[in-house]
Amino acid sequence: MKTNVVYLNQDYYVNPKKKSVCCKLIFGIDLEKIPGINMLIQNQEFNDFIDELTNSKDGVAYYDSDASSYGMLVFETIGLAKCDPKDNFDESLGKKIASTRAQQDAFDSARIIYDNILAIVEDAFDNLYGLFDGCINASKKCKNHVYDLTNYKPEY
Repeated sequence: MKTNVVYLNQDYYVNPKKKSVCCKLIFGIDLEKIPGINMLIQNQEFNDFIDELTNSKDGVAYYDSDASSYGMLVFETIGLAKCDPKDNFDESLGKKIASTRAQQDAFDSARIIYDNILAIVEDAFDNLYGLFDGCINASKKCKNHVYDLTNYKPEY
């Protein structure tokens, strides 16, 4: 299953004294690969959402317009692995655990972003369905009006 999450950089910080490993993962979400981006990019709510992400006070997200024609949202996350004091410290295993935890956080972050995008799309579909229903109701009113005017019910 595709996620559109791209790993851009991964650094490890190892502290053998504390028996811990930290993985700093920089990942991106390529906006060009989001289905329907051509329509979404014209939606003000979508653009406000992207602006909110990229102007966050903690500075973990930014917009890299060189990554593609629409740009890439870039984030930073960390994963930690701490060895139980009773166990022997294994740096290689610690890196794997820390990396996997950072990746899990990246996928969780992407899921939240996609959830927000889906909400925007659902609102747009609700508006479209409203127009669709409005046309059905208007057509029925016209049909009834013809009947009222002529006492003739047209067969459709």
